[in-house]
Amino acid sequence: MNLLLDIGNTNVKWAWHDGSLHGFGELEHQDADLGNVVDAIIDSDHDADGIWIASVADDEFTKELGEALADEFDIEPYYVEVEPEAFDVNIAYEYPERLGVDRWLAMIATRTVSDGPVLVADAGTALTVDGLLDDGTHVGGLICPGIHLMQDAVFEDTAEVADHAADDADGIELFADDTGAAVVSGSTFAAVALIEYAADELERISGELPEVYLTGGAAAAIAPLMGLEVHVLRELVLRGLALLVETEAE
Repeated sequence: MNLLLDIGNTNVKWAWHDGSLHGFGELEHQDADLGNVVDAIIDSDHDADGIWIASVADDEFTKELGEALADEFDIEPYYVEVEPEAFDVNIAYEYPERLGVDRWLAMIATRTVSDGPVLVADAGTALTVDGLLDDGTHVGGLICPGIHLMQDAVFEDTAEVADHAADDADGIELFADDTGAAVVSGSTFAAVALIEYAADELERISGELPEVYLTGGAAAAIAPLMGLEVHVLRELVLRGLALLVETEAE
């Protein structure tokens, strides 16, 4: 059985794979004790025959976590890197290694469920948006602050607004009647607008309405506000990682 880890900027997510994915877990790793993170991951009846790690987090944390898991299961982890042409996805970047491995894994995962143009939006600490044509050509992508980073920027850099906590916001609406709610709604609708604009542009490029896949912690908040049909799959990166495992086993 393989242990799969998606280490993001804020959270580490994991799942176990033995032909299917199960045993999903998630924990914020920023400022967390490494031992607590390891305990959370190994707190199960599973024994790892392989450890697969996809990380966009700090190199030091990634290495420390990988070494701790290697000690626990007596097996060296495999650190996944972006492949420019693999799994029916051709990366647009001149330097593919500069593309976040999480974005690549999310894209290859969508190729198993869609044969048309696809827009993949990961609404995590950062908001990333990537477009794929029906032949798997990656047209490129966008990166901007995630909705919580947008909110933090307003609260930290605007003295008056900082007195009004986002926690006081009561729902999300386009025209809010409270400062905290206005910040929360503004950041959320900014993400919605960017994704919708990107979907329109991908339709113009491809000549076909793309399927839109949302993943990441804020996906559930964004999806109901979208003016087009979307698919929410929070485990999209781990699904892509599972494809690598399955291909290796063939």
